[in-house]
Amino acid sequence: MATATQRDRLRLDTGHSATSLDDTAADAIFVRAAEEYSTSAVESGARVIALQYLLGSAAKLNDYVQNNSQEKASQVFDHLNKMLEFWTDQAAQDSKADYGGGILTGSTKRIPRRLKGFPGNP
Repeated sequence: MATATQRDRLRLDTGHSATSLDDTAADAIFVRAAEEYSTSAVESGARVIALQYLLGSAAKLNDYVQNNSQEKASQVFDHLNKMLEFWTDQAAQDSKADYGGGILTGSTKRIPRRLKGFPGNP
């Protein structure tokens, strides 16, 4: 369950209001983010999920032109895509912090070379 501060930050970062994203929906987003993302990426993962929900409704918006006035509502979808790309990259960076950025493999034990005796060379 998300705290009140987490819910407010989620609303601010994604452009939701308290009526469009109530506490129950915000908590559900944080639960889903906890299931899908690593521990340090839950915050940014919640923003990715919230923006995906917004993209679904923004895909229905159309451009309108009448006489000298026009409304380009399809630009909302493009702007949300840019925000989604930003938060997806942020979630990937946060996930890397959990794993330290790489894996070190190998052995620390040094094996001495084997000395062979050759005829004429003791």
